[in-house]
Amino acid sequence: MAEIEYAIMTSDNAVQFNYTSSGTDHYVLIDDNVAGDPVGNHNDSDYVGNNDAANANDDFNHADYVLTSAISVTNISIVMRGSEPGSSTGQLRQLYYTGGGNRNNGNTENLTSTPVTFTYNGTINPETSSGYTVDEAKGIGVTSYDARIGARALTGVGEDARMQQLYGYCTYEVAAAGGNPWYYYAQQH
Repeated sequence: MAEIEYAIMTSDNAVQFNYTSSGTDHYVLIDDNVAGDPVGNHNDSDYVGNNDAANANDDFNHADYVLTSAISVTNISIVMRGSEPGSSTGQLRQLYYTGGGNRNNGNTENLTSTPVTFTYNGTINPETSSGYTVDEAKGIGVTSYDARIGARALTGVGEDARMQQLYGYCTYEVAAAGGNPWYYYAQQH
């Protein structure tokens, strides 16, 4: 049976975007969490952005995944909402970290003047070239997921990229209630 655990940003890790809608903490401007469920909950008037004609990264930390009763991991995903407030072609790319700080790229997304939500589904751990194990998704071991995601603004001269929301989630399988997970798996295949 599939379960989803959300990852809400808890702090800035390294921020390079050169402007915000307000304040100095970037993570609070892209965290539109409502009662632990960020899906569909976004405030497009809060954002971080970059328009300085140079690529920039904004990286954020979240708590390690707990994955209660998980027997396998399907994917680790990054959801990003962004827009390009000018008339040029700014882009955003999802970032995620593994193996103690190795940066990995998600998808590069072309932005429009209207905010759009994009999702990257990571099914392969780039440290092992195999699917994530439960321990790796929880941050255990040297090849693990680092509980850190971000975005890269790809902005040239006259380009602007804004990020209104960023969060992660892990989809995982649990055993059927009261059942042996191996018996359940064998019955499904």
